Amino acid sequence: MNQLITLLTVIQNFSKDIHYTCHGESFFGKHLLVDKFDFNESIDLIKECCLLGHGLRPLAAKEYLQKASSILVAPKEDNDKENFLTLQKYIQNALHQIQNLSNLTKADENVIGGVAQDLQQYYGLLNLQVEE
Repeated sequence: MNQLITLLTVIQNFSKDIHYTCHGESFFGKHLLVDKFDFNESIDLIKECCLLGHGLRPLAAKEYLQKASSILVAPKEDNDKENFLTLQKYIQNALHQIQNLSNLTKADENVIGGVAQDLQQYYGLLNLQVEE
């Protein structure tokens, strides 16, 4: 669960990097698209249900941020498409992490399923953004 929280932190922060660096003819649409990638409520729910609900303590914010910063790359200031492809890779990693989770309770499955649904939807929208 902690790795998933880290990956969601990476996705959320990299999407904000795109939010502030996108440019070009359709900049405003790109700007609005990545604004959807907000996982604060999901991260909170994972911590409360999937960790605390099992008697496990979440890591300190500093630890999640340190782990995230070791994965997070700087956005390309002049290449929106490459930034969106990088965001897709982060989402793929998170979806892969979710697929590998095991021994989930029904409550865990509900929480994680909702996160997976959002990630897959965003991945699909990004497919439209990066196609030629």
